Amino acid sequence: MKEGLSFDDVLIIPKYSEIESRHDVSLETHLGKYSFKIPIIAANMDKICESEMAIAMNKLGGLGVIHRFNTIDYQYEEAKKVRLDNEKNVVAVALGIKDLKERSKKLDSVTDIFVLDIAHGHSKHAVDAVKYLKGEYDKYLVAGNVATKEGALDLYQAGADCIKVGIGPGKVCRTRNVTGCGVPQLTALMDVIKDKQYDVIADGGIRTSGDIVKSLGVGANAVMLGYLLSGTDETPGEIFFGKHGLKYKIYRGMSSREVSGRLDVASEGVSIDVLYKGSVKQVINDLVMGVKSGLSYVGAKNLDELVNKIEFIRIRKWEV
Repeated sequence: MKEGLSFDDVLIIPKYSEIESRHDVSLETHLGKYSFKIPIIAANMDKICESEMAIAMNKLGGLGVIHRFNTIDYQYEEAKKVRLDNEKNVVAVALGIKDLKERSKKLDSVTDIFVLDIAHGHSKHAVDAVKYLKGEYDKYLVAGNVATKEGALDLYQAGADCIKVGIGPGKVCRTRNVTGCGVPQLTALMDVIKDKQYDVIADGGIRTSGDIVKSLGVGANAVMLGYLLSGTDETPGEIFFGKHGLKYKIYRGMSSREVSGRLDVASEGVSIDVLYKGSVKQVINDLVMGVKSGLSYVGAKNLDELVNKIEFIRIRKWEV
């Protein structure tokens, strides 16, 4: 029987550092020919990323992926808004299997990056979809989600430029409970990234800036965030008052019944209320400063140095 590690199972060993200030640390990364100042991507979820979030993420140096849980025309208009805000904005949109051909054709003119969004990406229909998209369009293509090296290689060999890693670790995902399937996220990343020939996005299970450092440290090009960005001004949805007069917004998994509306399939997601957090700019700034501090503890001035210098230590469960 194999053993796996989650983010909470390890710590990063501090090392000698000549970095005097975390402001001297660079978090610049890339996805193919596209460069970003920060390795953070807003998730393609209906309560996380539409045009407002995507525009904000571009201004902050990251990326937002406009979700697909809407009409094709609506998604097109949202992507168009990002393009019109600044012609230099990188625009990314999510695609599913059901209306793949129609949606991709409509979005072609207003996007730079296609993100094939399938819960179980190591499947025939995912591989076929990658082949179709690569055959029809000259786009940078992200595909997922997978949790194994075999899954990543199948998608890469079909034509994917980037692999999205994560089966079930998300805050509002119940896949592991419902199906019993998954791989602890840190182990999944280490497996997929070993001797990689493709870019990698770590998607799910990230609760802190320290988890981001761990993801980048094993070689991910970027992390995709949902829960950490939820409840901000830029997320879709209305603010409402809850317990004790506090402000909240809704956050939910894309396999939840609230999204699918179906009773004939198992619900692998939940919907929760999250405290209102204000502007996403402050949330991102806090995360970025935390990540930069993490690199400084390792003595790494950039992400390449982090990968070369990082060393983990296993935590015994009964220790603090």
